[in-house]
Formats: sequence, structure tokens, C-alpha cells
Amino acid sequence: MGSDPQPKTPAAYVAEFIGTYLLVLTVGLNVVGKSAGGAYSIAAILMIMIYALGHVSGANFNPAVTIALVIKGGVLTSKDAGIYVVSQLFGGLLAGFTYMWMAGGTFTLESNIGYGVGSAIAAEIFYTFVLCYVVLNVAASKSTPNDYYGLAIGFSIVAAGLAIGPISGGSLNPAVSLGVEASAAANTGKFDAGMFFLYLLVPCIGGALAGGVDMFTRGKADETGEYSLAQKLTCEFIGTFFLVLTVGLNVLQKAPASPPMSIAAILMIMIYALGPVSGAHFNPAVSTAILVAKRPNTQDFDVKAYGLYLAAQFVGAIVAGIVYYLMMGNAPFLSPSVSHGMVAAAIAEIVFTFVLSFVVLNVATQPEEIGSTKTKGNNYFGLAIGFSIVAAGYAIGGISGGSLNPAVTMGVDLSGAIVGKWETANFFLYLVSGFFGGALAGAVYRFTSAEQFTAAEKGETEKLTA
Repeated sequence: MGSDPQPKTPAAYVAEFIGTYLLVLTVGLNVVGKSAGGAYSIAAILMIMIYALGHVSGANFNPAVTIALVIKGGVLTSKDAGIYVVSQLFGGLLAGFTYMWMAGGTFTLESNIGYGVGSAIAAEIFYTFVLCYVVLNVAASKSTPNDYYGLAIGFSIVAAGLAIGPISGGSLNPAVSLGVEASAAANTGKFDAGMFFLYLLVPCIGGALAGGVDMFTRGKADETGEYSLAQKLTCEFIGTFFLVLTVGLNVLQKAPASPPMSIAAILMIMIYALGPVSGAHFNPAVSTAILVAKRPNTQDFDVKAYGLYLAAQFVGAIVAGIVYYLMMGNAPFLSPSVSHGMVAAAIAEIVFTFVLSFVVLNVATQPEEIGSTKTKGNNYFGLAIGFSIVAAGYAIGGISGGSLNPAVTMGVDLSGAIVGKWETANFFLYLVSGFFGGALAGAVYRFTSAEQFTAAEKGETEKLTA
């Protein structure tokens, strides 16, 4: 796709070694030291090294990412890809022995107690896919240059670490797997070949899948930025699927501090990755807000497109509910807290669904210029929308659970029905509250941004795609 990739210099190979070494060293020191903030520390080192060395090598630091880029095409030659992988594996190996010496201990990668090998494999494939797919969309796209790529890729570790760390350990990277398992074998004299090759090969499958899916969702349209309806709907399915999957995995692990940050992270990175393709709604409430707002720059998002978006979102949510049930053997359900009741839960859901949808309309859908206010092309839109979940999750999680999304409601409650957790009144309470909050956001936006509509009537507003 596009022009042939340019050969890399030796400096790029050294950069891949350095970045991977520091990434795996940070992983090991956090895990051996039992750090409470391990996911954030690992995300931070990945993010800063991407910003530091991205201009030198592209900052893969992961053989799975390199595989995804080779499948995408136009980024790495086959020779450079091979040298990159060798540099990454060597960096991971050396880092493993370094943290063993520094911290005086090692650990192994395996499915944790209570979870089977199948669940660990699924977790590693799904979230390695997420990591690699985000890389392809934010750091290797030809049509959407940006400054947020490092932030998006780094936060993929926050999403994965909190969601699947307790299930599989969350390697997502063959270089991590090599460094961890080799140092553990040297330290203990024990080597589990089966687990070693599982964690070495499974992330590569996730990377290959990411490359293959990217060929469809971006493909040749990546050069023009003009995407088909099928590509948009596929992206809505993917984004909603991973949002609901992350919700389910976090809630079922009953880690009270983790869900808002992990869910916010997956929403943020998927918005950054897929926003240029579909608009990254991933939520019928957001789609409703956009339809009601009838922004001058999204007139082509009509009732037909709205219906198709909702269908893709609901299907993605339902599939995600089935997947996390198969992985965990259980499913959550949405219910108002006993101490607050249904009215309080409904108000909480309406207010914070309004917040989420209203923020989307204001930071991610504005025309290029409204008077002196410029918002198009900003790099904070994903962060702002994602942190709406942080605000809501901690504020109303103990009141309503914080769905804020009719697709989440659908996926969570239908999966709950599988294990006998179903209450019709609760289901419709969350479903209706979500749609109402979105519609209210659209109506209020029309009032607060009245100057935008006046400008549009005078032909002063740029026509954008939805």
C-alpha cells in the first residue's frame, strides 16, 4: 500500500533495543517489587520511549507490533522487520537478567488461579490485538497525522493491565515473554516449555490479526481519509466490542479501584484509533446526541446511518458479553444499589450520560472555526471523553454502576441472563436513561452552540464527514 518503505539505519536497530530493554526492565521491576501502580508505570515507560524514539525507529519495541506493521505494508522492509525482532528479543532477554540482578527475584507468565489456559490465551490475543491495532491506527496511518499517538499506545497498557493482568499476566509482547521466562528459568532451574511458547507465540497471533483487520478497516482509504459505510460500521462494532469486554472483565474481577481507569483507557484509545474512520461513537446515547444536535458539519448522519450505527454497537456489545462469559464463567448485571434505589440510579445515569455525550459534541464534533473558538484538529478530544468515564465511574458507581451506554446495558444484562441474572425493570431503566441522557445532550448543545448554526446558515461553516 502506498510507496515502498525506506530502509532503516543502524540507529533504528539500537533504538529498538533500548526501548524494548527499558520496557521489559520496567515490567520486571514492577512485578517483582509487587508495585500497586504497575500498569501505570509500564504504560508510562512505553509512552515516553515512543515519544523519545519514535522518530528514530518508529518505536515498535514489540515483535507483535512489527508483525502487524509488516502485514499493513508500506512501513518496514522484510529485512528491517527481521532485524527489529532480533533487537527486541535481545533487549527483552538482557532486561530479564538485569531486573533479576537488581530486584533479586523473578516471576513466570501463566494463567492465574481460577482461570484456565484458554482464558489466558483469549486475553493475550484480544489485548495484543488492541495494542497493535491502536499502533496501526494512530502511529502508522497516512491520513491522520497527530500528536497523541504515544498517549494512545501507552494507555492501551492501562486498559489491558487492569483488565487481564489478573487473568494472564498481560504480556502482550514476545520480547517481554522471553525476558521473563528466561530469567525465571535461570533463577529457579525450572522451565515450562509449553507456557514459554504459548506466551511467545500467542501475542504474535494478536499482532497478525490486527494487521489483517486494519487492511479492511483502513486499507487503501487510509491514504484519502474517505471511508465506506462498511468500514465505519466495522469500526463501531470493534470499538463497542472492546469497550464492553473491558467493562465485563473489570467488573467480574471485583477490583473497586480499577474499572473506571481501565474502561476510560479503552474508550480513549479506541476513540483515538477509530475516530477518523467512524467518528468513534461506540454508544447509542452518543449517536442519539449527534442525531438530535444536527450539527452543520454532520448532516449526512441521518436516520438510516443512525440505525445502522446502533445495530453495529448492539451486536458488538452482545458478542462481547458472550466472550467475557466464556472467559470468566460468570457475568455481571446492572442494578441500582440497595441503599439508593431506582430513581436515584436513573437520575445518576441520565446526568452522567448527558456529561459524556455533551463532552463528545463539544470536543470531537465542532466545525473548524466558530468565531474565535477553534477545536477541530485538537489532540485532547480522546482524553476528555475517556476521563468522562473516570468522573462518572467514581461518582456514581456506587449508586447505579455507571453504564452510561445502552450498548453496555444490552451486553451486560444479556450476558447476565445467561447465568440467571435478569430483571426487566432494571434493563429498561438503564436503556431508557441512556437514550434520554444522550438526547438531552444533543438538545442542550444546540442551544449552547447556537452561533454555530447561525454561521452554517450563512455558509460560513466547513462541511465535514460524520
